[in-house]
Amino acid sequence: MALIAKETESAYPQIPEGLHPAYCWGVFDIGEQYNERFQKHRQQVIISWALPYERITVNGNDEPRTISKTYTLSLNERSALRGDLQSWRGKRFTTEELEGFDLTKLLGVPCQLQILHTETDGKSYSNIASIVTYPKALPALAKEIQPLHFDMDAANLDDIEWLPSWVAKRIRESLTYQQKMEGGQYPAEDPFEAPPAANTVKPASTAAGGEASKAASSTLTPEEFDQLVIHIASTGYADVAEKALHEHYGVRDIGEIPTGSVPEAMALIERAAVPF
Repeated sequence: MALIAKETESAYPQIPEGLHPAYCWGVFDIGEQYNERFQKHRQQVIISWALPYERITVNGNDEPRTISKTYTLSLNERSALRGDLQSWRGKRFTTEELEGFDLTKLLGVPCQLQILHTETDGKSYSNIASIVTYPKALPALAKEIQPLHFDMDAANLDDIEWLPSWVAKRIRESLTYQQKMEGGQYPAEDPFEAPPAANTVKPASTAAGGEASKAASSTLTPEEFDQLVIHIASTGYADVAEKALHEHYGVRDIGEIPTGSVPEAMALIERAAVPF
């Protein structure tokens, strides 16, 4: 038989054009990548989303479709990243936020993706045309994919095989990866560990002073707990609201929040309703 090579087609159909509910499951630092258009290297990041209502079968398993977009890591006024994030969150960045925005805040946050098909070299691709806020009136999305993020400054670059293969390939192609591997590794840290939020406080049980320990022993009453749970559900962003409470009060379970804190907790939830 002749050894004839030919172009292969994707085993999966394109994601249909239209507006799709989605949530962010991946944020990957891929280092400095060469930009052909500007003929220089630029720091880039890949953001990945899952579309729970668009399904494929992979190795016999029913899974949500996924789609990604690569951005230059910049929030300047004309950057694609800034435009998409502001459209997603439904408001402009403040001056303070523009000084440094933690992209790991995006993990698990729902949105709607406008998908359009574009032609390149005779092939059709599904691309993200825009990102908009996920309406509170819509049901919460099931999060089937474990959130992942990768930071090249914190990770052990000798071990990136746990990443999706296409992400690992982009990392190896980066100038950052090549320079670090040639110059020796930085101390390895856990790439899953996100930086602590600015408003994170220590759990009351570890705080100094007897009053804190006393407060920790008095948690929400059943009535307060029910009131808080109902309020969380009403936001449409239950995951984000619960995360804000966990971080602020330093507790693993909402029921451990100190009694009398419901008004403060509700205010926190309202601020968290715009999830990033």
